[in-house]
Amino acid sequence: STVTAVLLRLSDTCMVGPPVLRTVKIVIVSGDIMIELCYCCQYNNDNKQPGDGEREEPYMSDLIQFLQRAVQTRSYSDQEGDMAHLLVEEMKKLGFDQAEIDATGNVVGRMGSGPKIIHFDGHMDTVQVNDGPEWQQPPFSGQIVDGQLWGRGSVDMKGGLCAAVYAAADARDRGLLEGKAVYVTGTVCE
Repeated sequence: STVTAVLLRLSDTCMVGPPVLRTVKIVIVSGDIMIELCYCCQYNNDNKQPGDGEREEPYMSDLIQFLQRAVQTRSYSDQEGDMAHLLVEEMKKLGFDQAEIDATGNVVGRMGSGPKIIHFDGHMDTVQVNDGPEWQQPPFSGQIVDGQLWGRGSVDMKGGLCAAVYAAADARDRGLLEGKAVYVTGTVCE
């Protein structure tokens, strides 16, 4: 059986000007199985960390910090090497069964080994920044301002790619991967 639908929803994103990421929701549908994982990348306005008096999802702080590092890592097309190494490093930290860079420069990560395959793919590259001074926040800052994470690639596609890496680990920890293998790939040159 193969995956029939994978939905990645970025909610409450800024559609004008530089993108900002607030919520990542991943829904996986495979036959009669549905896995829904939601990551809310919001900090309080008074600079409190998630979990200060609020319920924090597993991995929340780590996911946000990973996304910040990803945004801070420039990865223009044909220059994705640093981002690929960052992705593999995080996968290994989270205990992926496989995490490697192939001959083309794509990242291939796998969690689990079951016959049902779930595959997340996201590109690692971003477009060039030619208008940096016009941004409200520096394009590679990864800063969180008023509960929003700013930077080139935060929505397209680093937010989704980072969330997929953590979703695989979270699904494993919740016991949802029995009989399944989750692949997360970071591809070059969208």
